Amino acid sequence: MINEQWLTINGRKVYFCIYNTKCTYIMIGWLKNRLLSKYIAENKKGRGRTITSLARAKSIGFLCTIDSEEAYRNIFAIFTKFQQENKNMRMVAFIKEKEVPFYCLRQLTADYFCLKDLNWYGKPTMVQVNDFMEFDFDVLIDFTTESDLAPIRLILQLSQAKFITGANHKNRNFYDLFIDDEMASNKTLLDNIDLYSKKLIGETI
Repeated sequence: MINEQWLTINGRKVYFCIYNTKCTYIMIGWLKNRLLSKYIAENKKGRGRTITSLARAKSIGFLCTIDSEEAYRNIFAIFTKFQQENKNMRMVAFIKEKEVPFYCLRQLTADYFCLKDLNWYGKPTMVQVNDFMEFDFDVLIDFTTESDLAPIRLILQLSQAKFITGANHKNRNFYDLFIDDEMASNKTLLDNIDLYSKKLIGETI
């Protein structure tokens, strides 16, 4: 079966004619990855790397995905706890749905984006996400566990954070500190980040 379609890429219409539906998905997926990688390469900046423990960090960024109200309540409770410790906190969460759920309440320090907030090849279009990438957090924590999420990959690679950490094996090349425990709870992940970052800077034996 012939699959014919026009795709708009960077403002230009490109014609595709592929003889197999499976091949169509493979070709489009390959093209999206190429365009995303090209955008990252053209916009990546150098960043100053400094290992900082969570206790010493003055500004912390949370990067996560939310797939249920329970997941939202869990991550937001941790986020609020850090705020109460007078940390400068910001959170960006990706919802892999067409709309942001009603229970995700936007605040000055917490923003949520969904599939409709991505361009054709997976780049977030929200100004708030760009601001998040530009902020030089003392620590940026990736709480995601899903593999190969294009917008998360982009945010991690373009972030100006001084110290990036997380436990997602797919994103390990983007971290300054990789915690090899993908099944850990959010609390356990934070405990491990604090423990190993302190070891790296000589705060614990």
